[in-house]
Amino acid sequence: SIGSRSRLIHDATRIQEAKREILKGRSVSLTCDHWTSCANENFTALTAHWIEDNDYTLELRSDILECFLHKESSESETLAYEFVEKVYEKYS
Repeated sequence: SIGSRSRLIHDATRIQEAKREILKGRSVSLTCDHWTSCANENFTALTAHWIEDNDYTLELRSDILECFLHKESSESETLAYEFVEKVYEKYS
């Protein structure tokens, strides 16, 4: 239904804004994973990792920034372009 679709978009936007706030001003390490499914579809995921300092304890935190299906080639130039398009523009 239209109501549930708009709610999903609203929630996804709130989650994206929350991730942006969490990562703001932090030093992060990024990892990229790429795999091919049994159906021969190519997927790529980008994960951010950072250390949170909570009252004298350090905690390693991670969050998936993006996971997407791509139909283009798996060459590094193509993947780099897709990262810029899907991730950088979303979180910058």
